[in-house]
Amino acid sequence: MKKDKKLYSIFIIAIIIDFSILSYLIYSNYLLQQKVSNLEKDIPKIEDKLSQQNIQFEDVNEKVFNMIAKENSEQYYENLTQEEKSKRPNWVEDDYYFDNSSIEGKTPITEDKAIEVWNEYRKNIILNDLDEYKVKKVTIGKVNPTNNLTAGTGWNVKKADYERDAYIIQCSDADELSSITGYVDMYTGKVIGGFYGGV
Repeated sequence: MKKDKKLYSIFIIAIIIDFSILSYLIYSNYLLQQKVSNLEKDIPKIEDKLSQQNIQFEDVNEKVFNMIAKENSEQYYENLTQEEKSKRPNWVEDDYYFDNSSIEGKTPITEDKAIEVWNEYRKNIILNDLDEYKVKKVTIGKVNPTNNLTAGTGWNVKKADYERDAYIIQCSDADELSSITGYVDMYTGKVIGGFYGGV
């Protein structure tokens, strides 16, 4: 009889311990599910914050890039000689484009030289990616000089009422979805305008 009572007591204690462990596990699982649920609710907020931070980072990155580009441009300009400055229309008046001097006694520059001048202009003046836009076609023709490529927003675009002999150099990207065309005066060797658009 005593043995039975002992076994019964051990059995009851075992059940109580098992029940306690089971209750603890159920409660722990409930808490875990609550945390997961709260995290799921917070995910949109976290994503929104990350998106805002990403936008702020991009804004800061753009500002830093623009500041560096401006500083490099100003520093580059300060190191140029007067002769070099005169070749870069970004730092001169519109008169640069509208040079209608006589061609008498002058020899035309070569097509290769015209392409070299145009590529230098694209790289240093309009900051064009030479790897993206390749020269596709070069023709010779008469054009009206214009300041179209450096006229800013376009409100001060000017076009000459006379024509000059020029190399017309057409460039476009690989897919030919965007392009830029430049005019290089055959006798002065200056870029005298151009335009963006289809080729």
